[in-house]
Amino acid sequence: MTFVCADIHGCYNQYLKLLAEMDFNDSDELYIIGDVLDREGNGGIDILQDIMMTPNIRLILGNHEEVALEGMELLMETKIKNSSNPDGILPEYIIIMLTEWINLGGYPTIDAFRELSRSEQNRIIRFLSNRCMTYAEITVNGTDYVLCHDENYYDDVYDAVLITGHLPTRFIDDNPKPDYIWRDGDHWHIDCGCGYGGRLGAVCLETGEEFYVE
Repeated sequence: MTFVCADIHGCYNQYLKLLAEMDFNDSDELYIIGDVLDREGNGGIDILQDIMMTPNIRLILGNHEEVALEGMELLMETKIKNSSNPDGILPEYIIIMLTEWINLGGYPTIDAFRELSRSEQNRIIRFLSNRCMTYAEITVNGTDYVLCHDENYYDDVYDAVLITGHLPTRFIDDNPKPDYIWRDGDHWHIDCGCGYGGRLGAVCLETGEEFYVE
């Protein structure tokens, strides 16, 4: 089966519960269309590491991954912890440069990243730089799908179902089902507000079945 979810935002326990709810196994594929990091939860790095070890889970970059990658590379440029700075206090100029990430709710990710070994930090940066997609085009049971984090990332959609995250369904005007997947014709919105205390949702493309955890 082919599953799609989005915007986990560090909620590691909900992520594990969703995999169990879907009965996800080695014969399935899961596309996560961005934003596994930051905001509500502190398990974003744990989720990334699990994705890195699971070849049938594919990550499409969201804006939080893009900002985090830039911030991680910046953190790697400076030796944060040394004998004169045993607590690893960030220099002021780095704090200023990381403001965008921090404003996006990046503190949990920053803290977790700084606790990793140098080799693991490099491994995560390589993964985000080289092994993630910006969008995916797939066909399931004769239906074409375009998967991307934000609809603005992909402007040339014609005869395909567009599936996006980024915008929680609670913020969509005239949506009668906030925090549930909203299928607006050929555009499916699947950010169910996990990063704002809502649900984590997923959809199976073969069956159309929806899965939710809180």
